[in-house]
Amino acid sequence: MHLNLVEFRELLDTTTYLAFEQIVGFIRSNYVMDEFFDGKNEIKFRRSGKTLVTIIMKDFKFTTLIIFGKDEREKFDNMRTKFSNYICNFYDNSKTYHDGKWMFICIENSKYIKEIAAYDNKSRLEGLIKFNHTK
Repeated sequence: MHLNLVEFRELLDTTTYLAFEQIVGFIRSNYVMDEFFDGKNEIKFRRSGKTLVTIIMKDFKFTTLIIFGKDEREKFDNMRTKFSNYICNFYDNSKTYHDGKWMFICIENSKYIKEIAAYDNKSRLEGLIKFNHTK
């Protein structure tokens, strides 16, 4: 079941909400995912028990969290030159845990949405939406 995005409009400013709609639209167009809302400010897109991306809304902006496993890290490293310094800095400064590299990217507008979607991974989000960094 898809969540009603209008419900989240009050949590984001206008520019950020448009970027939010683009990311959710990309996910819905390219994946069959379960959508879970925590009732406060977090949405998880999951399939087969694995989270593709988590979106956290705070201070009228949102952050995406994407966890890169070993294969995703290798793919990112091989494609690194295709990404802006903005995205690479988030990747480089992300902490690696036992289950992968947790990349948090703060999204304030749609500037990096196409770049994020270009990371077509096919096993997780098929779009580099594994980021989440709240200012």
